[in-house]
Amino acid sequence: MRRCLMNSKTTVIQKHAIFLTLLTIGISILGTFLINVQLKQQRLEIVRRLFIEQTEFFATSLSLSFFQWDDMYYAVLNGRDDFLKNYFLQIREHFKVTDVKILNEEPPEGVYEIRGEFDRLIIRFKIFNSETSKFLPFKTAVVEIPTSTIAKNILRMGLRFTTDGEPLAYGLKVKLAISRVQILISLLLFSTLATGLLVILVIDKTKSAREHLELARTLEIQKKSLSAINEFTNEILKGVLEPSYQYLIERAVEIVPGAQAGSILVRNGEEFVFAGCVGYDFEKLRYVKFKPHQLAQGMDKKVKIITNLGDFDAQHLNDERQLETLKNAGQINRIKAMLSIPIIIRDEIVGFMTLDNFEDVNAFSNVSIQIANIFANQVGVLFERISLERELQKQKEKFEYLSTHDELTGLPNRRLLEEHAEKILALARRERKQVCVLYLDLRKFKPVNDTYGHKVGDYVLKIVAKRLENALRKSDIVARIGGDEFGFVLYDCKEHISFVERLISEIEKDIYYEYFKINISGNFGIATFPEDGDKFEELIIKADKAMYYAKSNNLKYFFYRNLPKTS
Repeated sequence: MRRCLMNSKTTVIQKHAIFLTLLTIGISILGTFLINVQLKQQRLEIVRRLFIEQTEFFATSLSLSFFQWDDMYYAVLNGRDDFLKNYFLQIREHFKVTDVKILNEEPPEGVYEIRGEFDRLIIRFKIFNSETSKFLPFKTAVVEIPTSTIAKNILRMGLRFTTDGEPLAYGLKVKLAISRVQILISLLLFSTLATGLLVILVIDKTKSAREHLELARTLEIQKKSLSAINEFTNEILKGVLEPSYQYLIERAVEIVPGAQAGSILVRNGEEFVFAGCVGYDFEKLRYVKFKPHQLAQGMDKKVKIITNLGDFDAQHLNDERQLETLKNAGQINRIKAMLSIPIIIRDEIVGFMTLDNFEDVNAFSNVSIQIANIFANQVGVLFERISLERELQKQKEKFEYLSTHDELTGLPNRRLLEEHAEKILALARRERKQVCVLYLDLRKFKPVNDTYGHKVGDYVLKIVAKRLENALRKSDIVARIGGDEFGFVLYDCKEHISFVERLISEIEKDIYYEYFKINISGNFGIATFPEDGDKFEELIIKADKAMYYAKSNNLKYFFYRNLPKTS
């Protein structure tokens, strides 16, 4: 009887123990599930903020670099497909987009508009002029980019783009992969005592919390760095600051995490030389030169971390003086880690930014490399944009110059002569002064072309033009108005006869081309204001008539007022 009672009590206790164990396991499973849900949401929120921050930075950078400029604005407006093709190549190169095009549709309300489609982002841009004071109302730039280009670092956090997951941003959806630790917990929940489960749960929670803190810290670093890069880009592209290598390396040291000092090397022919530095003696380093094989980073187009820089330089630099300069002025033996960032324009390395840390070989993290890559890309865009702007400005100045000057001789052309003449005549009317208009035709010039060719003829014209220009006063002007014809406007020309004789003397001086001695002369026609006319067009016609009379009668010069009445 006692044994039966004891067996009965044992059975009840066992049942209670099993119940309590199962209850504990159930509570642990529920706790694990709730904690995982909470941590998953926290993780997703951090990932969302990080993704939006990087996408907005990408869109802002692209807009600043290409869609807020007169050259793009007018290329689209005027249908300059040749220009657009070049710009699109630059966008693909620097921003790794899969497609870029201009569509005939209403632009977005803001500067840009972003939407997602499964594994790609589609960004629509307004096309502004350089002052952003106007935009094209019926044109839109559309860029497509894989989400992986922007989210490659986020993908390492267990994010996967899907069509049925959690909302991320811009219409994209994602799923977060379950960590190996979490899978292990689920398996152990059914085979381990409650105490062990709770310990593992606490470990996993602690690990996840650390991961979230690290993600949050990464987000904050990236946010600050991206904001600084955007500010830097805007300052340079919009002309707030004049770009310089020194400013570039100063900002790089400020922006990239882990950097304590740095320098910038630029290509000069077949060598690389220092163009600026932070934390080093630039006045001494500027004389150091590197061949490509003497660079620790080589000619690699990727961002690289380099350690033992001093040992490398000691082995590869043959010039002892340069090595000593690097040790003393460049402190190469103190550098624990160097982050090398290539500057690439049109797929060619034009320089390197090198960022240094003196304390820790692991100073540059994955975040540092990511920020350095973004910075390097922006620098490449900046250099190319600045180069393009300068090229366009030179072309514009050349076109403006050629619209008023003769391309061969560099003298003003007829258009500029007329503009200048009208101003001189207006001044002469007010001050009651005389103005002389001269018309010159070179004599014996045609035989030069026929005998020696047009190359020699062009050379003679250049020499004569320079002699005529040097003989003028500052108030006078000479222009080439035909093949071998020149026009002059002389203000207050009291001694115009002696001036014309001096010009003829200059023209008749010997001209040497290789082994040839060439002699030419000239015939001048002269008309004066106010005696011969009131307007420049009238005066130049009368001077031309006087020149033909001089030429026909073998005279060096002749006045219009002396022409026979029948001429």
